[in-house]
Amino acid sequence: MIKNNYSVLINNKYIEVRNIYAVGRNYIDHAKEMQSPVPKDPILFQKALTSLSNSSTIIIPDGREIHHELEVVVLVGKSGENITSDNALSYIKGIGLGLDLTDRILQSKLKSKSLPWFISKSFKGSAVVSEFYTWDNSKWNESFWLKKNKKIVQSGKIIEMIFSIEELISYLSKRISLLKGDLIFTGTPSGVGPIINGDKLDMGLGNESLMNIDVIDSTSMNDEIKTFSLYVDGSADLNTKTAGIGGVFYNDDNQEIYSFSEYLDDATNNEAEYTALIKGLKLGLELKFINIEIYSDSELIVRQINGDYQVKNDRMKNLHLKVLNLLKQYNNWSIKHIMRDKNEIADRLSKEGRMLGK
Repeated sequence: MIKNNYSVLINNKYIEVRNIYAVGRNYIDHAKEMQSPVPKDPILFQKALTSLSNSSTIIIPDGREIHHELEVVVLVGKSGENITSDNALSYIKGIGLGLDLTDRILQSKLKSKSLPWFISKSFKGSAVVSEFYTWDNSKWNESFWLKKNKKIVQSGKIIEMIFSIEELISYLSKRISLLKGDLIFTGTPSGVGPIINGDKLDMGLGNESLMNIDVIDSTSMNDEIKTFSLYVDGSADLNTKTAGIGGVFYNDDNQEIYSFSEYLDDATNNEAEYTALIKGLKLGLELKFINIEIYSDSELIVRQINGDYQVKNDRMKNLHLKVLNLLKQYNNWSIKHIMRDKNEIADRLSKEGRMLGK
């Protein structure tokens, strides 16, 4: 599986998402604030897969009034149908927090005409999710919350749901076959409201913050909407116990805009490759690049980052985790394997860096 924009992170591994389901009015107080009746059965709808985002930046579309809706999100771990409530928990791979962002004016217009909400819920980046975590019943009994500009605007508990997570999985699976990788947004507590350019959001559980998010409007993006390319390479000489790293950035017009070359003390070639990637990702963040395409001639590193290969070496696990944590700070990213002859500049820079140690 190749990690793309439609994947989520759990236990340092990316899982490809298949479908995004959501539940309406699953908290009594939220139903009241929306001036809607409390449902007798779960209200289910979908969000487009392309609305998924695990970025730390929300970009508000032009001319829209976007509202936050904080939710507990379930990651389905195995496919199934006609699941009983008693067996539902065994289908959960992980659990996290999310924002079901909503174009409120458009949704209201659609509701007034008794039309589906789909397009008001499915614009790009409208299904924001945190990292996912293994189910821990005691931990997730605590309050989950959303802060806007350091003030709590939404909070709730799983036990306050009208329909429990087990009931939702069972109800949905008896009508639609669930697939491994499906996400279920389980409903929002009261306190939904608008977000605007400059807002700082923070989602958390109990005393722990799980995700910080900056809100900007599309007109504030400027060069940040561009995608930059990063080519990286590492070079190691086991005989001299020297290593070097190198990398180069290109803009949308394929113009070189920044490069680096550094000496790295005693390291294996794979460690040098990872270190070059870490250096490049840190520089990209300092340069305020939020969309990045990465190219490396190390097929092993690329496959490990994409989740195809498991990292077994403890030293490599630490480097691998650093890369994943840096990638979470980008809006969009991809990493691809290229042949060495397509990576000549980064290769030369890494060897120049190694020579600095001689």
